[in-house]
Amino acid sequence: DRHQGTLMVSVGLTEPGLDPSREIGEMLFHTLELIRKQGVEDWRFDEQMQLGEIAVRGAEEPDAAAGARALSSRLHEYPREALISGPSLMEDYAPNRIQEIRSHLVPANVHLQVVSQQHDVEQTTDWYGVEFGISPLDQEILGAWQDAKSLEFPQLALPAPNPYIPERLALQALSGEASKPVQLDKAKPAEAWYLGDQEFLTPRANYYASIKSDSANRSAQDAVLSEILVRLLNDQLNPASYPAQLAGLSYSLYRHSRGISFRIKGYQDKQLELLRVILDAIRNPSFTTEQLELVKAELSRALNNQLRERPSSQTVHEIYRLLMDPYWTEAERLAEIPSITLEQVLDHLQSITGKVALTTLAHGDLTREQANEMNALLLAAFPDTTAEDTVARPRIRKLGLQQPHLRTMDVDHGDTAISYLFQGDEKTVQGRARSRLLGQLIESPFYFDLRTTNRVGYLVFATAMNLLEVPAILLSVQSPSHDAQSLDDLVTDFLRRFPQELSEMPEAEFKQSRAGLVAQILARDTNLSDRSNRYWTEIDLQEYDFDSRQQMAEAIQSLEQADMIEYLEMILDSEPRLLIVQSPGRRPEAADNALHSEARSDTGNPEEFRERPHDYFPALR
Repeated sequence: DRHQGTLMVSVGLTEPGLDPSREIGEMLFHTLELIRKQGVEDWRFDEQMQLGEIAVRGAEEPDAAAGARALSSRLHEYPREALISGPSLMEDYAPNRIQEIRSHLVPANVHLQVVSQQHDVEQTTDWYGVEFGISPLDQEILGAWQDAKSLEFPQLALPAPNPYIPERLALQALSGEASKPVQLDKAKPAEAWYLGDQEFLTPRANYYASIKSDSANRSAQDAVLSEILVRLLNDQLNPASYPAQLAGLSYSLYRHSRGISFRIKGYQDKQLELLRVILDAIRNPSFTTEQLELVKAELSRALNNQLRERPSSQTVHEIYRLLMDPYWTEAERLAEIPSITLEQVLDHLQSITGKVALTTLAHGDLTREQANEMNALLLAAFPDTTAEDTVARPRIRKLGLQQPHLRTMDVDHGDTAISYLFQGDEKTVQGRARSRLLGQLIESPFYFDLRTTNRVGYLVFATAMNLLEVPAILLSVQSPSHDAQSLDDLVTDFLRRFPQELSEMPEAEFKQSRAGLVAQILARDTNLSDRSNRYWTEIDLQEYDFDSRQQMAEAIQSLEQADMIEYLEMILDSEPRLLIVQSPGRRPEAADNALHSEARSDTGNPEEFRERPHDYFPALR
């Protein structure tokens, strides 16, 4: 077009796949030959045209800022009347033009870029010191690509007609619907929730299902097996999920602390078909040893990357490792991965999908009958479903009051980072309300004092941080210039002064900050998924009145300035429930100026801390 003339084809490679660029190119150009012979057909254009019309008609309201950015950029490409529909609609079928463009997709026009750590290169960029190399493509490889159209690749084929394109695009007639989710047939073993909701005027629905099992997270090995299982299932489902996504229907399958869950989102018309595919994959897995080895390598990389995050992220993450039970550290999970076998994964699948507790939510433009049909299909796939959910919930360790707890990490980074968690003692709506409002009040002053006044670095923040509904306040700083003791002195000085600053805050300013937080909590859901996610969280927390936002807003609105000063002084008491996590950094003087444990209780690493006796907050209020 008038803006660009490049077709990008991106291929993610495993380490063994870095070398066979010849074979990958042969498959690419063989596919382009298939497109020349079979791909430029009117039914394919009609299908894309239909998908474009569906995308325009069923578009949900975007975030205001993102929507403004998108529309303003389109002004360069489309007339004003086509700003919304322009990127999606197709109007004119021009097979000759398509073939003309395809004729340029030949080996001689290829620019090949390989990004890896395995190749020897001789040049370095002026900025950031990135190593690179430029060389002409091997003529033998180009010749092989040119001849690829005569090769046989039985595994390659052009897509068949998309089975997930919705036929119903009008809203259904929903009668007698409630204003909040209701529980369907309580005589059935699944905990099934339903709400017909057409406020967003789109024929979409969301179907969430949680499959809870005692086998999911009993040990580090169980956690690894559950994660590997989910990754293998997602690989198996990929051929179905891609055409579904093109048709405005998506799914996600993921692991959580009590089992595995999946979510189906999008046009309701074909959701039952996608649910059948997902359940068939769970009940009839087709994994290979080769796939398992790839997934193990992917998981190892992901866990190792978590251990390479910036120091401030590491110190915050360590708070979860220390306080959440159960929590299997990255090191513990990495140690389990090499020995995992395909037989273990399949046995784990049988275990995790054997005796289960099921919870579902069907929400959006669907009838009770359609929700019941999906639930019946789910129950048929899990015949040993129990009506009693006895799967243990994670708990949060209660910090002791004698001394602040100190954890020292050795992060391979020059910056110093330190995070403070002040844990509340009241797992109630009122306790969380005080924490949230204090987080609102302290955020800007803390940033201004540490970042602007004392110039410690860019990564400075203070916020309310609730761990499984346990209220807390988190302060975190990362600095390239200050050591841990200097940062601690600055933070301590700020906290010593802040109660007085809060008491001197003008009443109007306090009320404005409180009103802003209440407005944020009560903000209108911008789309169906936001609302579904909120309901799903409330179901998990057994907030069956579905009014947690209203409860939180009312609790915050009832708080006065004196209440917040009292709360602040309580959590800053001489014996606070305080956890400090520091990473002194790799600068020569950093270790000498790290915080020490003379007046603090050394936690040791998370595995050691786990073995000590602890009090716990209850799993649910």
